[in-house]
This record gives sequence, C-alpha cells and structure tokens, in this order.
Amino acid sequence: MSIMRLFERPWIWLAVAVNVAGAIYGFYWYELQLVSSPIWQWAFIADCPISATLMAVHLTLKALGRTNETLKAVATCSSFKYGIWTCLIILAFRSYFLSPERRVLYVGMFLAHALLAGEGYLEMGGRCSVALIWLLINDLMDYVVGTHPYLPAKNVEWVGFMTVTLTILSFYLCKRAAAGI
Repeated sequence: MSIMRLFERPWIWLAVAVNVAGAIYGFYWYELQLVSSPIWQWAFIADCPISATLMAVHLTLKALGRTNETLKAVATCSSFKYGIWTCLIILAFRSYFLSPERRVLYVGMFLAHALLAGEGYLEMGGRCSVALIWLLINDLMDYVVGTHPYLPAKNVEWVGFMTVTLTILSFYLCKRAAAGI
C-alpha cells in the first residue's frame, strides 16, 4: 500500500482521532465507576468509550483497505445505540444534566454522542447477529447486574426498556444496511 493511499480520505483519520479523544475522555468520565467495580465488569460499564474505541479501530482498518465484518457490526451498532442512549438520557434528566453548573459539559457531551450515533448509522453493516448478541449481553449486565452508568433517578426501569428498544432498533438498521436497503 502506498503512503498516498493512506491519505486519500482524510476525514477517516479525523474521525479516528475524534473517536480516540472521545474514548480517552469517556474512560476518564467512568473512572469512579470502574475503580469501584470488579475488573470483569469493566467491559460492560464504559459503553460509549468502548464504542468509540471500536469505531476508531474499524475506521483505521477501512482507511487501510481492510475490513472485519464482525468488528464493523459491533462498532457501528454500539456507537449508534449508545450515542442515541446518551442523548436521550441527557434530555430525559435535563434538570440535572443541563442545570447551569453542568450545562456546558453536557451540551458538549450531547453533541459528541449525537456525532457518535451518526457515524455509527452511516457506517452500519457487517455481521449484525454478533452485534445483537453483544448488545443484549450488555443490556443484561446493565439492568440485571447493575453496571449501567450512574443516573440521577431512582426509578430507571423505563431506561432499561428504552435501552433494549435501542438494541432492537440498532440490529434492525444493521440488517437493512447489510442487505443494502
């Protein structure tokens, strides 16, 4: 592969850099929850940073002219799902997240997660059944084991329902994209 081919699509490298930066900040954001949880749960706690990391790896492979259909499906479906999930949570709990002392941070997080969802949607495809299994395991861990992010409300049953709904929507959109529809 020539060095020039690596730079044919500079937007991919920009997206990789943004995803890596977002993942680093995301792991920092989850730091307290991660250090207070068993290590075996970590893969199920930091959903957005892991999604951004997987998207960065997928886009790097794409820029290098390679692909992994399983990685593509998991990266795109989880980025779409957790990007939308975060935006919906910020809006649903806006009195907390968009209070004057938090507004700048969470407006920025809203925009970053909207972009994460958008790139997930635009790149969707691959082995969608693997993504569905991964997302359902994540849902189980979040709302049965309790690894979901800290939320500013006690009654979060509807959040679990919304999360599973987003899993099904992500799988549906992935199947359509994989079929070329």
